[in-house]
Amino acid sequence: MCLALSATVFAQRRPTQPSPAVVNSVFRAAVRPWMSLDGDWDFALDPQDAGEQEHWFESGGPFSQKIHVPGAWEAEGIGDPGPSQSGANEHSSVILRHGYRGTAWYRKSFHLGTDWGDKRVWLKVGGVNSQGTFWLNGKIIGTLNVFCGTYKYDITPILKDGENTLVVRVSNKTSSRKGEINWIQQFGGLYRSVELEATSPIYIDDVWARPDLGHSGTVLQIQLMRFRQAQNRDSRISVQVSTLDGQAAGRAEQQISSIDVTGTTVMVPVTLDPFRPWSPEQPSLYKVTVDLQQGGKIIDAWIERFGVRELERRGSDIYLNGHRYLLRGFGDDYVYPLTIASPTSREEHKKHLELARAYGFNYARQHTHAENPEYFQAAEEVGILIQAELPYYGSQPSLGDYYGPVDDLTELVRHYRRYTSLATYSMGNEGLHLPELREPLFRLAKLLDPYKLVLHQDGNVNVGYGGGVDFEGIADFRGGYPRPPVKDEDIAGSMPVVLHEFLNLAGPPDPRLEPLYTGAEAASLHLQDEREAAEKAGVSWELALRAIDAGHELQSIHQKLGLENARARAALAGYDYWTIVDVNNTRSQGLLDMFWRPKRSTPAFFHEFNGPTVLLLPSLSYAGDDRVFVAGAKLSLPITCSNYGLEAMPSAKIVWSVTADGQVYSRGRLEQVNLPQGAVTPAGQIDFVLPMLTHPAVVALRAQIEDTEVANEWKFYSFPERSQPKELTNTSASKFVFDAISGAYAGLKLAPDRVGRDLLITEKLDESAFQTLSSGGSVLLVSLADFSPVQSGVRLGWWSPSDQRGTALATSAAFSGFPAPGGFLSLGLFRTFRDAAPLNGKLENHVDPLMITIGKNSYLTSVFQANVGSGKLFATGLYVLSEKPEARYLLDRFIEYVQSSQFEPRRALALDDLRTVRASTQ
Repeated sequence: MCLALSATVFAQRRPTQPSPAVVNSVFRAAVRPWMSLDGDWDFALDPQDAGEQEHWFESGGPFSQKIHVPGAWEAEGIGDPGPSQSGANEHSSVILRHGYRGTAWYRKSFHLGTDWGDKRVWLKVGGVNSQGTFWLNGKIIGTLNVFCGTYKYDITPILKDGENTLVVRVSNKTSSRKGEINWIQQFGGLYRSVELEATSPIYIDDVWARPDLGHSGTVLQIQLMRFRQAQNRDSRISVQVSTLDGQAAGRAEQQISSIDVTGTTVMVPVTLDPFRPWSPEQPSLYKVTVDLQQGGKIIDAWIERFGVRELERRGSDIYLNGHRYLLRGFGDDYVYPLTIASPTSREEHKKHLELARAYGFNYARQHTHAENPEYFQAAEEVGILIQAELPYYGSQPSLGDYYGPVDDLTELVRHYRRYTSLATYSMGNEGLHLPELREPLFRLAKLLDPYKLVLHQDGNVNVGYGGGVDFEGIADFRGGYPRPPVKDEDIAGSMPVVLHEFLNLAGPPDPRLEPLYTGAEAASLHLQDEREAAEKAGVSWELALRAIDAGHELQSIHQKLGLENARARAALAGYDYWTIVDVNNTRSQGLLDMFWRPKRSTPAFFHEFNGPTVLLLPSLSYAGDDRVFVAGAKLSLPITCSNYGLEAMPSAKIVWSVTADGQVYSRGRLEQVNLPQGAVTPAGQIDFVLPMLTHPAVVALRAQIEDTEVANEWKFYSFPERSQPKELTNTSASKFVFDAISGAYAGLKLAPDRVGRDLLITEKLDESAFQTLSSGGSVLLVSLADFSPVQSGVRLGWWSPSDQRGTALATSAAFSGFPAPGGFLSLGLFRTFRDAAPLNGKLENHVDPLMITIGKNSYLTSVFQANVGSGKLFATGLYVLSEKPEARYLLDRFIEYVQSSQFEPRRALALDDLRTVRASTQ
């Protein structure tokens, strides 16, 4: 039968008016023939934008290349290498292997099979960026430049028997409405699948499974459509629901007397048995088949996957399926270095989100964008709730000048409310929309979809941060301040609080990732360059790599400190850890790298303080500066439980143990502890004595809820207490140092009494120090004030890397016995960590760095040594003059080391250069 229809029929439904569609559906109805147009397309660049005027959509044009659909053309070898071009409000400049800004054309020919018969045929476009205009057989179909929707066109009147040719003009020069998916590059192309699908003239246009927990079921909202030429007679809807493993779960039927040409909405309630509510902990899904029948014959069908869940606000709390719930979220900034555009593979997204679940996350905030439907589909399988976000900063578009939040919100709800994983509609980032739109946007979201939460804009912490305040009537919850410590007063009030972009720990870029950049983006860090930089500074490559790993270790330390601090706040409704992956290869603040590979924090480690139920020691400081003690110290620590699992634990037993050097030194248990669901509850007190060890050690306290996997561990650092002054010989000290430590050291002399070939301990490079060095003696310098020191601190930068990107210790006898596993900066060193000298100028490659930090502009060293004149210099910026046990131990070790035969610096610093360094700081 000929597929072409008359122009009269064609005019009854204008092809330039697209309607919502589902592309790359999880299930497909057999009654609907379909064809994928994915694969190779003919392709042509049009840098002069002459193709439309020259009628490339008719005559063929210079289609001399091939390109794969779906995908961004940046990942398909189109264009020249160079920096990315974004134009987004937030953007990142990277090097692309290929980049092209302008117009290009796609062409694809196809034949329809005879089984398509007299059906209506639809062209379904998954996604085009930024703008696409479509022609079929030389006739225009329409133009798309939308926020997040997926649309279809009725192309039946234009189809021909035999070969048909689809041509698309795509421009990424036109402003995109899609928001931060363009934050790396305003990419170009047909980035999701393109399909053809056939329906009867009377057809099912949409199915949305609305949750109905009160009746243990769902209400199916079914949209029916009819073309004018189709006969309007009695129809029947038949519904069959099953679990995904095929178990029957419900059925219903409903008679339809008529279907209007403008659409008819039918509501069909279905009771589900078995009834299994969806949650991240139990992501139960159903499959519903909706058949549309006339005269006992199925004329159309729709298969939808759905879950039933209820997410709501109750006062200042958030509830899921009747349980108080904590949103343990992560930030998603649309990071795809290989493809630029998000993959259209559910399996790829599922692999990523399963890893996120293993880390304990149950929520994802999509920053000023809405991800591909495949992402939402994977999330509902894995168990992740999603916050989708309109592309606005206040009332400013994140890209371009289009301001239409009402249209964008309507599109987002209409196209994405079907996904069980969608939890929150956010109207943008860190601001407020125009006053006349604030309340209407909230009401519109609730009208179109009352089963989701609404946030006006994420990041409205207070007037001083983000430019506005979420308040009653425009939002269900508000953001909280992004950095610890989390204060009770900051999360108090009538609304739930979810911490905005929390922690954001900017660690070290890692040049070892260079071989992984095999796609669209090129690595901006190169192994050879970094090797040369380390060599120039006098840092061994082994130590340079250790410093990178130390940065990841420092991230891991602060992840635990920060999230435990947040989890201890009983009033908190959630947090968005910022971010799940590095946002680019120079801002390495992600939990994982850009390729979704773990750094130091493993899923098992992170889950202990980010899972549904977490044990906490709330009296410990979030700064981590209260973990060092002398051996034999008595500790009394209250323990609490943050229980946001699905069940209460009315008679829990908490067991704990203290270990060091692989040996258990004490155990205990707390009996009959009541841990209600949805609360942070005191669970008792743990009292123990640190083992009386004669050497420094890492002591671990581990607590676990018996017969569960809920456990957590905290590290303490133990140092032996000195019972009497340590005997020194041939050692003198400056007056400042002498006054500080003479009580701890017998035999210490006051300089300049013994200046010469012996050891001088001093805080400054004065003439006594220079005389000692020129005489062949040794100087232990306990301050770096004469080296233009940098105070990098023990915290990483927020968002942008700071002068603390990772600190590592060299393998040296100077640190012998100090508990620093892996040679990393640990909590055992936090209180002593102070100054570091830049490894540039006179120090560059003239000293042996024994502790280095990756700084902004150069390597920094906190401990170094060098031959100077006839003598030897050992310098440290660590605060070793205090009476803290770790400082006392380090000073002991440094003195022993400098007076031992192991003190043999490899590099030399000229005495005159040392004088110059000192003079430059005076």
